[in-house]
Amino acid sequence: MRADQQVKGHIPTNDRTRARASELHAAILNIVEQMVIIHGREIADDQETLTQHLHHLVERGLTPTQMTDELIARFHEIKLEIKDTVLKNMLHEAFVATGFVERLDNPIYTNGALMKYHNPTHHAAPGVERALDAYGGHERIEQERLAMVKKYPQFAPTTLGLKDERSLLAPDDDSEDATDE
Repeated sequence: MRADQQVKGHIPTNDRTRARASELHAAILNIVEQMVIIHGREIADDQETLTQHLHHLVERGLTPTQMTDELIARFHEIKLEIKDTVLKNMLHEAFVATGFVERLDNPIYTNGALMKYHNPTHHAAPGVERALDAYGGHERIEQERLAMVKKYPQFAPTTLGLKDERSLLAPDDDSEDATDE
């Protein structure tokens, strides 16, 4: 099994996933606590930016453990703002492991169910996916397509009621088309 797929009910794999999620949570919690210590000692390279990041996390009265949970849960929203590659990869792995653990604990998913995680950044064409995200995603493209169909109904697919009327065209009486090659 790859790290991005798992079968619910396979106890050794499920236990390893739970343990890994716990390890990653503890490691990220340690990083968050270190950020608070660095901020308190005012030894950061960019103290103002660190203050803004911590203020954003603290303004809602979160404990370091809750801050860690928030960072993991909102990984896809904040991943482009994280410059530290190691922390970004750790948050991503924790996001995946936490998602698997939530599904393992959810009785809706039956034992033997294959669970997969689709990471759009590891897509066959990640540049295309990133460009789509920067443009507004598949939703924006669909909205623009619908606006175009509304403005130019001749481009609508047949599911919107257009009929194939090619049979109404007059046939070409060009007898030389068979010899033109």
